[in-house]
Amino acid sequence: MLVADRNQALVLLDADLGGDRSTVGLRCPAHSLIRSLARVSGPIATTSANPHEAAPFDKASEVATLEGVALVIDGGRCAGVPSTAVAVDGRRLRLLRSGALDL
Repeated sequence: MLVADRNQALVLLDADLGGDRSTVGLRCPAHSLIRSLARVSGPIATTSANPHEAAPFDKASEVATLEGVALVIDGGRCAGVPSTAVAVDGRRLRLLRSGALDL
């Protein structure tokens, strides 16, 4: 996942990302169901289902227990390593979270 300045990201994406935060996370999911959905619908603006600094959920039933969740798409159990998160600040990259990519 790349975390970028929201205003720079809006130049690349013609999408309403909601909220007023200064950054936006851009990711390309590995899950085939979500990739297929994005191919049909275009970019998907959403937050991660995993609570910050907590172990990732791997079942839709776990995500459905979170407060404020309105919709869960059950594509089966998610397995693997969480995303690597990298902040982009101009030409500088900063590792925010180690994950699937070895940086």
